[in-house]
Amino acid sequence: MSYKGFTLIEMLVSVAIIGIIAAVVYPSYQNYVKKTNRVDVQTEMLLIYRDLENYKSAKGTYANAKLKNGTFTESYPLTGTAQYTIKLDIASNNSS
Repeated sequence: MSYKGFTLIEMLVSVAIIGIIAAVVYPSYQNYVKKTNRVDVQTEMLLIYRDLENYKSAKGTYANAKLKNGTFTESYPLTGTAQYTIKLDIASNNSS
């Protein structure tokens, strides 16, 4: 008599192997996502720095400078759940 298909033991072993692989791979994936978000925010901070320097070159001061969205605070990444918040805090008008 020939049976087709998998036995319960084979299925349980397969599920256990998949669970072990997922337990090992998922933390690495989470670290990859964090590093990617961090690099994205660092890139955005460099762009903000460039924009602020252009603003200061044009106006002679940082006074009234704002981020791209017209406010002093922006969260990143722009889509999905925010991981980082950048806040523009101008301490004085005489900074150089």
